[in-house]
Amino acid sequence: MYYEQIKDWGIAQWSQPLLDIVFDGVADTIDYQLKQLLPSKFCQKYYYRFQTDKLEPSDIIDDTSYRNIQSLKSLAQTIIETQDKDLEELCQQLSDNT
Repeated sequence: MYYEQIKDWGIAQWSQPLLDIVFDGVADTIDYQLKQLLPSKFCQKYYYRFQTDKLEPSDIIDDTSYRNIQSLKSLAQTIIETQDKDLEELCQQLSDNT
């Protein structure tokens, strides 16, 4: 974002970005650190991260309702479809190392 877009934000506009920092800050820091410690070499990756930013309809960890399970399955399918190349590479690496 640019300064001009956010310079007049109040607490309502800053609440979501601040919550993102609080809840995702540790995960993002670890992601950065692992990318530095395990860089890709010779077209081979050593670190993969499969994650989404949105858990819908519920982000409550123990929500076992039918609706939430279906939503999680759909979300998993989306991750598989959008990160297919990385998943294939990882599976190949794992099968080569067995």
